[in-house]
Amino acid sequence: MHETTVSILKILYQTQITKENLAHNLNLKENTVAKSIIEINNFLKELGFNEIQVQDKNFRLNLTKVQWRKIFETLNSLTFEERVDYLYVKFIYFNSVNLEKEREQLNISRSSIDRCFLVVKNLLKKNGSKIITDKNKRNKLIEVSKYDKKLFLIKVTKLILEEDILIRTQKELLNNMRRFVLRIRIAKLISIYKCLKIPVTTILLSFLCALDIYTNRFNKTEKLFEAKVGEEKSNEMLKTITILVNNIGYSFSESYKKYLIYYINEIYLNRYYFVEDTLFKAKVILEELVNKFKIEDEKSKAIILEYLYLGILKRENNIFKVRNVNFYYEELIILDILNKILKDLKIELYICDKYSVVYFLKNKILEMNIKKIKKVLVYVQDVNLLRQIELKKELENSFQNIKFDIEYSFFKNKNKVNREYNYIIDDIEVNLERGDIFDRIKNRLQTLIIEKIILNKIIKNGSIE
Repeated sequence: MHETTVSILKILYQTQITKENLAHNLNLKENTVAKSIIEINNFLKELGFNEIQVQDKNFRLNLTKVQWRKIFETLNSLTFEERVDYLYVKFIYFNSVNLEKEREQLNISRSSIDRCFLVVKNLLKKNGSKIITDKNKRNKLIEVSKYDKKLFLIKVTKLILEEDILIRTQKELLNNMRRFVLRIRIAKLISIYKCLKIPVTTILLSFLCALDIYTNRFNKTEKLFEAKVGEEKSNEMLKTITILVNNIGYSFSESYKKYLIYYINEIYLNRYYFVEDTLFKAKVILEELVNKFKIEDEKSKAIILEYLYLGILKRENNIFKVRNVNFYYEELIILDILNKILKDLKIELYICDKYSVVYFLKNKILEMNIKKIKKVLVYVQDVNLLRQIELKKELENSFQNIKFDIEYSFFKNKNKVNREYNYIIDDIEVNLERGDIFDRIKNRLQTLIIEKIILNKIIKNGSIE
């Protein structure tokens, strides 16, 4: 099966998704997506499974876990980038690879395996690792650079994160490297976090699992994070983490426990950005955003930086951890600005990671600007006085610093609005939008606030750039 269709199946396993979002995530044209859907449906038909359906403009594939497992067991096709990653990880972990054997495993030609491995060799040499070719013309890895150790850790994290959607050869590689049962390991890590009463994401859980494979491989060589271990010895949280890891993870290796304690603390302190070039890119985007939207508090900056860092890390390492999202009009205004920044910097993000940034920015912008609003007038068509009183109460509970006046639209007076109110909202202009009247008014007010901010920037600067 074509590698594009395999990628689409991996996304449909996780979420229903629109054609537009699917095309965006895979850098494809929409007509290419449509052709691939036809190919997938023919494949599913042969297996006797449900086909992809379109519901509410979303592609959806309803299959049981057993059927999904059958699909990924049947597939034996990786993208070029996935083949490179597979060979890269295997070469680093085992120090050498048999290309003829891997060619058979991956079911590709000799020229294809040679091209893939040439990319691996060039990447390792570029990053400062050392490779030799012995008298039998076998490639051997004799030294792994610090950067390649980091990259190895990221790619192992990707394998763990995507375990359910790995094809047979990838699963075999992962199983040959790890010495733990993933389900049990994740349960123990979640228990540690529950005791600490702090949240953790699936990406970070997968990263903490990958650290075990990392320590298996590099336990007797340079410690990647040695320089910072012990820096926070007086920290109370670190002491608590140490006790929990030693108790809940009593069976873990000593080297793994050491790194686990350190990194759980680093994640808690929001200082786990060990890929410097990714962090640099995230900081450049962050600087652009905080300047445009005048965001000054450090907590908000830290949250946006985390979204950007993890988003760039996912996209640049082809980590297919995505979900479907829908943008409302006021969010699209912010998305346009984010897209321009990303385009200028030549950085890409999955659409769901853009949404995380946009949604947070929207709420932050509203939080900063709603408190400046004193009075809003809402014109409604419904003459029922009781309903108008209820609407006024709902709005003022939601926006506690704003005084709302509700009037019947028949008595509209534009001059009065200009003199007395910050904003006017006429329900007749938004009655086809989403939600009931309360949601419509609330969303319209948010849109007007964001539009005004963007318009003021254009007037002030001549453009939004």
